[in-house]
Amino acid sequence: MQLGIGAEGPVPGRRVAVTGLGAVTCCGVGVEALWDGLLHPAVVGGEVRGFDPTDFFGPKEARQLDRFAQYSIVSADMAVEDAGELAVDPAKAGVVFATGVGGLDTLASQVLLYDEKGADRVSPRLVPMMMVNAGAAGISMRLGWRGPSEVICTASPMAWTLPISPANPTAKSRLWVSVQRVVPSPWMMTFLPDMMRFIIGQPPPSPCSASGMLALS
Repeated sequence: MQLGIGAEGPVPGRRVAVTGLGAVTCCGVGVEALWDGLLHPAVVGGEVRGFDPTDFFGPKEARQLDRFAQYSIVSADMAVEDAGELAVDPAKAGVVFATGVGGLDTLASQVLLYDEKGADRVSPRLVPMMMVNAGAAGISMRLGWRGPSEVICTASPMAWTLPISPANPTAKSRLWVSVQRVVPSPWMMTFLPDMMRFIIGQPPPSPCSASGMLALS
């Protein structure tokens, strides 16, 4: 594992092994469903199939988590279970999680609620549900890990509908950003070197489509 590039060249780190996998995708819930979907492609993008939050969370916890955080925590649970018994010090075990935007589904719904019923009806949990580190924080708390909890947030060109306008946050207008091109086959379009299309997942306004996790030891 390379930590980076220093003044004198590459900075080596300790070797790590991938010991567990977890996935919640449009192919279904679990690594097996993802692998089967890759071998027999019938769906590209779209809503995650077979995912019921109540299978993994209590009613209250499910209500207090944005869908992207639910996917994050469930896929992390799978990765840790797949890794088997982890002899780790909870004070040193950490989470590194990446997301493109965070809890946009919650943000969009609360903006509409504010527009329709006023500020008093906006959920007090808006910020903890929409923040980009909600996924990493949820994983750390669920596993009881108290080590580093880091978030990588990098956006990419998207095509999605959001019921707010850049000029007027309460206007029921739509911001649609889409860059597309014709490709020979829909199955290969995201893998072309000059590809300019982003396949959306959940129905608008939520751009959250999947979550994949690795357990590293």
